[in-house]
Amino acid sequence: MQTNPRPHPCRVMVIEPQQAIADLIVSVVASMRGFLIVGQARTAADSEPICAVAKPDLIITALPKADESEEALSARLREFAARCRILIFPSEIDPTLVRLMLACGISAIVSHSATLEEFRTALKAVASGQCFFCSESSIVIREIVMCSRKRSAKSSPNLTKRQSEVWHCVCRGMSTREIAQQLQISSSTVDSHRFNLRRKLGIHRYLHLAGSTHPFLPSLPDKGQRAV
Repeated sequence: MQTNPRPHPCRVMVIEPQQAIADLIVSVVASMRGFLIVGQARTAADSEPICAVAKPDLIITALPKADESEEALSARLREFAARCRILIFPSEIDPTLVRLMLACGISAIVSHSATLEEFRTALKAVASGQCFFCSESSIVIREIVMCSRKRSAKSSPNLTKRQSEVWHCVCRGMSTREIAQQLQISSSTVDSHRFNLRRKLGIHRYLHLAGSTHPFLPSLPDKGQRAV
């Protein structure tokens, strides 16, 4: 009798400067079926050679140090998002960084204050190609969207056909690599369209439009939400 092959486990890379937190993440991930820890590093630079060999499906990483510029962070997040899905695990939820993370196509945001169940749910969601935002980050996103809606003009943005296609993919929570595969274009072209969308729409307008199309933004619950 032929049996179905076991599904490929989600390969996880952990980037966390604090060893105690890194050990906790590894312990939780290792206890879950369908996940495999393939590497650990304290910094993004240290993770490069490990990622090149291990080729993770998911990277769990903390927010950068306060001295990292927005441009540097954006470049790093976009580089990571082009390779695999990203779960940000910050000690605090900052509205400015939340805006940036959404614009860069981050798959999930789960703060240190989230429950263990939220963290596990986020892992399962991201591994299955969905997005997840913990209750704390959901509140911040809702506030950003509400503020954006008040300030936004009622007129629709003038997007090209390709920009609209990229935007549709962004609103589905797809990474740069996934968008490139879906539209059969290069990752650099996707990044160019993302940049033009942000420039044309503005970051607040970007979030307003995300709120009108993304399942988790219009009505955010108290216990985190996944994109369907």
